[in-house]
Amino acid sequence: MLSRQHIRQQIRDRRRALSPEQQRLFAQQAAERMMAWPPVVLAHNVALFLSFDGELDTQPLIDQLWRAGKRVYLPVLHPFSPGNLL
Repeated sequence: MLSRQHIRQQIRDRRRALSPEQQRLFAQQAAERMMAWPPVVLAHNVALFLSFDGELDTQPLIDQLWRAGKRVYLPVLHPFSPGNLL
């Protein structure tokens, strides 16, 4: 059985193997699918994340949500300090 860390590394490697054009295409397709998903269609407020380390680019979705007049909420991360949950 593969460790969680090994599986994450495999997924990261596969993402990085995509060409920039493939990454743009997949991000746009994901945004279009999300904008057609009933919970998003009905929502006034949507929370999501900014992409990091080769993750699917969420900027196309954010742009479409703004154009649709929806509020977009992003997490704010603070530097780690012992005793605080992340």
